[in-house]
Amino acid sequence: MLHVFVPEDLHFDDWELVQAALTHYSVMGARRTNDALSRLGEKVLRFALITEIQNLEPQASKQAWFLQTNLRFLTRFEFLATYIESTLQLGPLTKSRELTEETAKKSAILGKDAVQYRHSVVAKSTLALIGVMYKTMGESQTRLIIRTLFIDPYKDEAGKFQAPVLQPMQIRQTGGL
Repeated sequence: MLHVFVPEDLHFDDWELVQAALTHYSVMGARRTNDALSRLGEKVLRFALITEIQNLEPQASKQAWFLQTNLRFLTRFEFLATYIESTLQLGPLTKSRELTEETAKKSAILGKDAVQYRHSVVAKSTLALIGVMYKTMGESQTRLIIRTLFIDPYKDEAGKFQAPVLQPMQIRQTGGL
């Protein structure tokens, strides 16, 4: 039976760690931010996705472009900040410095518009929460959540994985290798 994930299924015991996960490094004076947690979450997410995709599509995964491109698609900031965020509804919970022209000039945010910046903030918080899940809930529970959020939406009625990127020519559309 497929477990349907809803945000209410997430229960955290360490709210200080969750607050850190939702606090972008741009917040001046923040005691803890999501920088290290987001790096951990990205590594956990990538490893879990690689093994899940290889298990579901062993033949296709032997082709480097298939695995790399689908991994890139499922971990890009735009995907994390739109699809995953809409499921978890993190946007209002994240904390970051407001992006104005003045703050963009003073910080390393040059070249990003407001939408890209917001995607970056939400995506880093999403990755950081995965890091928190891994630290507090363990690998198996984190894998279940990753499978439910990232893999299950791409399964057909028969339970077969329908990769979001199926052709080498789609590599260009997902940002290349």
